[in-house]
Amino acid sequence: MQRARADKAEAEVERLRPKVIGSVEELDALPEDSVVRDDSRYVYEKVTGSRWHQPGFQSYRWSDEIDLPARVMWTPGADDE
Repeated sequence: MQRARADKAEAEVERLRPKVIGSVEELDALPEDSVVRDDSRYVYEKVTGSRWHQPGFQSYRWSDEIDLPARVMWTPGADDE
């Protein structure tokens, strides 16, 4: 019984741990509206394909302009679990 609880707790910790993105290809594979924080601690929201918006700024950035590694802070559907 305790082992099952420990396994469940470990699985929940892993599920909640932010995914680390190490390549432009991984950034591009994220769904639209995903939110990441780059290695310089800037936050971006994916608009389309390789295009990202930085809140508070009117310009956009391309995936290859985001400082990697980046941490995924949120993806669409993540709250459904």
